[in-house]
Amino acid sequence: MQNKNELLLRLFTFVGIVAVFMLCIRAWLFFLICLFVQAVILTIWAIGRKKSKRYCESTEENETLVSSAAPVRPIAQQVTERVNELYPGAKWVWAEPDSTAKILNDGHAYILLNKAGGYGKACVICCDGKVEHIEMIGKILAEQDTPEDKAVVAAPVREEQPAVNYELIAYEWVESHILELNARCNEELGKGEAAFLIPGTELPVRESWPEICKELVRNGLESAECAEEGIQINLLN
Repeated sequence: MQNKNELLLRLFTFVGIVAVFMLCIRAWLFFLICLFVQAVILTIWAIGRKKSKRYCESTEENETLVSSAAPVRPIAQQVTERVNELYPGAKWVWAEPDSTAKILNDGHAYILLNKAGGYGKACVICCDGKVEHIEMIGKILAEQDTPEDKAVVAAPVREEQPAVNYELIAYEWVESHILELNARCNEELGKGEAAFLIPGTELPVRESWPEICKELVRNGLESAECAEEGIQINLLN
């Protein structure tokens, strides 16, 4: 761009010299032609300068967006590390789609947990891009305290199965199958079909189907509803 501006400047100067010469010898037609050429050069220069300014502004805006999005991944990594420190092998997902922006703006966001000692939800507290604390909320399997001053007859201890987080199961299944489902939707639409069925053999446990329907709609499908044999995807409203 700079080389182009220098070339236009030299050409403008040369045409100006020629115009002065034509004026001196009273060659009015050539003098007017030189003025017209100079006007064209000025127009080209102005358009190029405007495009260059827009490009610079766009570049600065993109750099700003990249720099603002940079902390998101480190925060997710910090959450994973904190959760694994408290409950090794536990899994988590953001409770809301805009949680990454929320935690940067408000300083806290909620996550859904699975295999985390009976806890199904937690609040992540963040300050200046650093996860300060994870506060567990609503233990599903509450432990009953036994007073030390009362004699308690020992009873057989029965292991209770940890509650299953069907929201997390649905999220993971949809995330791993959404591209395949989108391609399948396009294929069925091409055939003129208004709906198709995802058989139960391709789905997780039946209890997670309602949550899977919600995740499918959240990911852009028109409609999804539970059926006896599986989940029916409606392609048209």
